[in-house]
Amino acid sequence: MSKTHNLHGQSLNVWPDDLDVVQFTEQPPMFYTSFNDTEHYHAPLVERILELEKDKKFTHRMRIGGSKVRDVHRWGIPEADFLHARALEIFARGVDKKVSDVKVDVCWASVSRKHEYLTSHGHYDAMGAVVYMLTPGEKDEDNEFSGRFAIVDPRVPECCPRQEACPTREVSPDMKEGAMILFPADIGHYVHPYTGDAPRITIAWNLYF
Repeated sequence: MSKTHNLHGQSLNVWPDDLDVVQFTEQPPMFYTSFNDTEHYHAPLVERILELEKDKKFTHRMRIGGSKVRDVHRWGIPEADFLHARALEIFARGVDKKVSDVKVDVCWASVSRKHEYLTSHGHYDAMGAVVYMLTPGEKDEDNEFSGRFAIVDPRVPECCPRQEACPTREVSPDMKEGAMILFPADIGHYVHPYTGDAPRITIAWNLYF
């Protein structure tokens, strides 16, 4: 039985019993799922993130990558605690550990606005990275790559269809609203330039045990 959280009178399972988790790469294994109960917690999260974005104790602006709003577990609303628990749960399941064994290196929200993007990078102080799509922002009908999250790494065979360890294409899971992915933290990943006017907001965790 999954642990439950009470969100303003609504009891929600941290991990829904019927949740479908798919493995979208073989080696190293990476996992994808999507939650269908987002109406219970997305709006308060967006509001809180945009509020904390103005607080320098929580936030810093990157030169090209938008705002980073740190420390999900200190945002002070139950919706943040609930989503934080889900991130720890997917990592624990992915590495076959207990949630109590999971440790957080860092966690944050990324707020991207028009023309902002993230260059390719990895995280080397953690084992796993979890990324959650809170809101993908505005869709650009003329640019399918706008704000798209992507992985390109020579260790991922799906990135190297022509020659081993020679990346020629990216792997890009469907990061729709409510999507959550788990992948090794040191795998190279990035975000294409975002062209919308409304904020694009993701939440991420770097985890280990």
